[in-house]
Amino acid sequence: MPAEYPQSGDAVCKVKILDPDATREHVTLQNLHAKRHLSFAIPCIYYHAEHSGRYYIILSRLPGKTLGEAWPALDETAKQHYVSRIVNICKELALWRAGAVSGVDGKHLSDIVRFNGHSAVTWTREVAGHRLQAQ
Repeated sequence: MPAEYPQSGDAVCKVKILDPDATREHVTLQNLHAKRHLSFAIPCIYYHAEHSGRYYIILSRLPGKTLGEAWPALDETAKQHYVSRIVNICKELALWRAGAVSGVDGKHLSDIVRFNGHSAVTWTREVAGHRLQAQ
């Protein structure tokens, strides 16, 4: 997981252990900015660098609170609204097609997501293996 160092101003600094074969966050954000007509805000990239096995990125802070900060105080109606909003964003992104589950540049994703105790990388390899066997 990346460490986030919130700043008192309008920027956030994130530091990750460097994975040489993973898509960098600035590459993903540049790709999203190039899409232009998205229904959600994307932070601006102020700076990114790699040094001593670490990846650093400084991003603009988007207005408002993070969902993690706001969630405990939300009533059920507001929670349902934000869950629906996340579902709609996922549907919007799912319209983009690619030949594999990967970063926008074809490299693997650096943030490991877990599904029922399996990492997404393991899970996608298993799914890909089943697809190849079925063909």
